[in-house]
Amino acid sequence: MINVYRAGAEDFAPGQICCQALTGFARVPGMDQDQVVEIAQKFNGLADETRVKIVKLLSKGGFTVDELVEFLGEPQSTTSHHLHVLKEANLIKGEKRGRNIYYSLVRPEEAPVEAG
Repeated sequence: MINVYRAGAEDFAPGQICCQALTGFARVPGMDQDQVVEIAQKFNGLADETRVKIVKLLSKGGFTVDELVEFLGEPQSTTSHHLHVLKEANLIKGEKRGRNIYYSLVRPEEAPVEAG
């Protein structure tokens, strides 16, 4: 059983609420801090419906930015931004082939959305 203390704003003086109040709050048995951070990054990577669509498309195979732009109907700059966030979350990777970069899932077998 995990005991979690949830402090309310009334427990602190004005301006006192900060990270110190949460020391030990995120400790989860069987998980180290690196695992918690990695999972949080993946959730952040999927915290936008366009990024979820990109992951869904990439679960079917590799695509270039231009192909993703065409499928999504988003501007190239917006699509590139979402690809950057997904790369930072270690959900996707880019492989240069000739003049193009093909994006694919880092671990397709662990795709957070089903290919279908």
